[in-house]
Amino acid sequence: MAEMIKTQLGKKKTVADGMIQTRQQKIQEIQNSVEASRTDAGMALSRNMHVMSAVVEYIKRCQAQLNEVIETKHFSKMMHTDSFKIWRSKFWSHDQAGDHRQERNGKQVAGGGRMTNLPNIPQRFAWGAPNVLAKEGFSSGKFYYEVQVKDRTQWKLGVVKQSVNRKGEKRLVPQTGYWMIWLKGEGQFIATEDPWVDLHKRETLQKVGIFVDCEAGQVSFYDVDARVKIFTFTGYYFAEKLSPFFSLCSDTCKNSTPLIIAPVKYA
Repeated sequence: MAEMIKTQLGKKKTVADGMIQTRQQKIQEIQNSVEASRTDAGMALSRNMHVMSAVVEYIKRCQAQLNEVIETKHFSKMMHTDSFKIWRSKFWSHDQAGDHRQERNGKQVAGGGRMTNLPNIPQRFAWGAPNVLAKEGFSSGKFYYEVQVKDRTQWKLGVVKQSVNRKGEKRLVPQTGYWMIWLKGEGQFIATEDPWVDLHKRETLQKVGIFVDCEAGQVSFYDVDARVKIFTFTGYYFAEKLSPFFSLCSDTCKNSTPLIIAPVKYA
């Protein structure tokens, strides 16, 4: 009798062990399935995030291109209105770091090929290469002017506040009173935002248009011939008079071509 009971218990144990093993296999299969689902979900999420990032970047590029088209069309429209003044002035002969030549009634400036000992008056820049301010500035309204840069390999153009440090400023940024674009040579082209912004150098750039809106706190630069915007400084408050700024950057024979204040043509 005891032997029979032992045999029956052994059979039940075998059945129970089989059921346990089957359950364990099912549990393992479920765990594997969950893990695989997590992996697939993670991969799908990663792919979706990559696609979404690409879509967002594409939308940003399209928006930037659209904004550029809108701003350029708006700028072209303004050229045919009386909403701003065409700025016409001359270079101011007392703001250079060395000798330079002014020709054609002060409308162009070029290197003189030699350095000259000049009086250290407060108005004179005493750093770097020949730097020149316009004879007249402005503190309100909207103004526009054009400068021919054709064949020059280096230059700076823009506006500065009249109280800028002229005796050795190292940070040429809006916070120190400089709103400029700068062709530095060797293909480097920047806007003096803080930090500096790298710009795309257009090989055909021959004439730069500078548009200043004092009330809006904006300074914009345009490729006149291509009729496209190069860069805009925006969101600033001009608490004092601004003066157009011109720099030859160097005075080598390679850079003997002058900067010229060009007459504005309506097209």
